[in-house]
Amino acid sequence: MVPELLIAALICGWALKGRYQRLLDAKINYVWMIFIPLGLMVATRVLNYTHVIPFSSPFHGIIRVIELLVICVFAGANIRIPGAKLLLVGLIANTIVVAANGGAMPVSYDCILAAWGKRQVAEYMAMYPFVKQMLIHPGTRLVWLCDIISVRRPFVLFPGVYSVGDLISSLGGMIAIISLMRTPLPSERKTALEEQ
Repeated sequence: MVPELLIAALICGWALKGRYQRLLDAKINYVWMIFIPLGLMVATRVLNYTHVIPFSSPFHGIIRVIELLVICVFAGANIRIPGAKLLLVGLIANTIVVAANGGAMPVSYDCILAAWGKRQVAEYMAMYPFVKQMLIHPGTRLVWLCDIISVRRPFVLFPGVYSVGDLISSLGGMIAIISLMRTPLPSERKTALEEQ
């Protein structure tokens, strides 16, 4: 997800007289499901950094696909929320490319250089050597769905490289946030009726 679009959604929702409290109180199905991919992500990172299971192991790829599938199921369970369909389409696109490439989202080396600069990229790769295994190469499948869209300052707060799926799902998330902020809760509707 693109953080700037989510921040923009919160600002737009507020500007359109939405309320942040509605996001917390909104009826969202299976909220607990979002903790599954978070837990799996933390567990796999710990196993990788402690060298219990190397990043090149198929285990990491399988877990990554499972993480994305759970998020897809969560988005599908909340399809009634405006923007959820776009969110789901973006997530499915990312899941397909990750599954096609052994559980990793391939990234363009030229794009990460454009986003962060040569020095920072060299330092990052020295610290996290497994990133080299994620670079796009001649055998990469579905390159057009990989992380090939570079964004950098001053256009964004957080430089990054995104996929088409990231942009689509971020747009869907933006619509969902604005919609939830602007939709009165049942308790608010009841209070409004009582005041009439």
